[in-house]
Amino acid sequence: MFRFASLPDRIVAFHLREGLRLGTSFAFFLNGKKCGETNKSDFTFKGLDASTEYEIKIVSSFEGDVNEETHSVKTSFVKKIVDVYPADSNRLQEVINDMEDGDMLLLHKGIYEIGAIDLKPNTFIKLEEGAEIHGSKKREDYLPLIPSRFEGNEMLCYRSLINMGELDSNKAPRFHDVVLFGEGKIYGGGNALEEDIISAHKEEFQGSDYQKNIQAGRLRGRLINVSSAKRIVIEGLTLGFSPSWNVHMIYSSDIVTANCRFESVGIHNGDGWDPDSSSHCYLFNSVFDVGDDCVAIKSGKNPDGNVIAIPSYDIQVFDCRAENGHSLAVGSEMSGGVEKVRFFDCDFMKTQFGIHIKTTRKRGGWVKDFEAENCSFSSINIRTVTYNDDGEASPELPRFENFLFKNIELDGLRHYDNGTSEDVHPIEVRGFADAPSNFKNMKFLGIKIKNAKLEQLIENAEEVKVSIEEE
Repeated sequence: MFRFASLPDRIVAFHLREGLRLGTSFAFFLNGKKCGETNKSDFTFKGLDASTEYEIKIVSSFEGDVNEETHSVKTSFVKKIVDVYPADSNRLQEVINDMEDGDMLLLHKGIYEIGAIDLKPNTFIKLEEGAEIHGSKKREDYLPLIPSRFEGNEMLCYRSLINMGELDSNKAPRFHDVVLFGEGKIYGGGNALEEDIISAHKEEFQGSDYQKNIQAGRLRGRLINVSSAKRIVIEGLTLGFSPSWNVHMIYSSDIVTANCRFESVGIHNGDGWDPDSSSHCYLFNSVFDVGDDCVAIKSGKNPDGNVIAIPSYDIQVFDCRAENGHSLAVGSEMSGGVEKVRFFDCDFMKTQFGIHIKTTRKRGGWVKDFEAENCSFSSINIRTVTYNDDGEASPELPRFENFLFKNIELDGLRHYDNGTSEDVHPIEVRGFADAPSNFKNMKFLGIKIKNAKLEQLIENAEEVKVSIEEE
């Protein structure tokens, strides 16, 4: 069944190919007039009127077999448009506070230099083309500290540049219904803000300078923080240069991120999109040029994640590609469990690790019911690691099971952002030597490897099937 995200001036249709055969193409008609076609899994109708019902016909075809569906879809209702210009940057929070349900804040072309801001439920924020939010590089502009979660543990952190909701693992999401969209850019305070935070706090921690820097660095906020929230749409924007991760949703559900570009090469921990103990999160038609993981699916770190025990569930990434980045990652912070993850129609060949599903012995939890189809990756890695291994150990070892990789192209190279690369195992599955049954039921079907001379590494795992196709 097709799904739709309705914005004030556009409608995003997605999951077009769900349940249909690879190679299916689609034609789109708006109120009877053809407006485009694609063979991808999403399509965006732009230039629409707010609060208007449209008839959308989607015609799918595969080898002469044609089917069509017609849907009535209504764009979002906007009560009032609040126009804001760069000169209003220092009172942007005041303007947001005065907004009512259904209002839309329209940021016009120009540079908005701001510190942390808090959005309100039931509102729209649009950045027109040429509008750029630039986050302050001074830590004081992100106070007071707020409850958050970083690298798997709940803790007080600096506020993010854009904040939605208040963290609470004990209650269902209460913050709701925000659309952040447009053609503009949102850039954070980057490495300068990170350095300011670390220099102010490192002496509060014990250990070597390196250990102090790591612990102080966990106080950083993100670019966009979504905490205990639901029904959030982020669409069309260029996002980047956070002091850490860019989009981080915690204890949240029904998050749609579409048609975005993520930029953070050179940023420490510059992840793109991180669902953390969150469910029904969809990312599509987006591009990554990042300095760490493009996507990192998390659910807390032992013991915090084991006790809170909120899994990440139903996470889907499709029609995306990477220009730079480490990987599409699951873990290593997965103590609360991760399940029902699907990557499809993606090109992540130009990354260091391709797909990287990882854990340490201490984590506990599980990753299960994972699928990747019709994708290209540098490599596939499902393994135990030894880094980021602090915290009290779970009484049980992690479990990885029920994985399916189908119609996947690999090049067996680790790609670095300086343009160099090196040979690696195209497929690496490495479980626990004393508990190989904790890594089981993994199928690699229709796999194409550019360099057929490269060998796979599979050890300490059970029920692993690999079918390599000749190029």
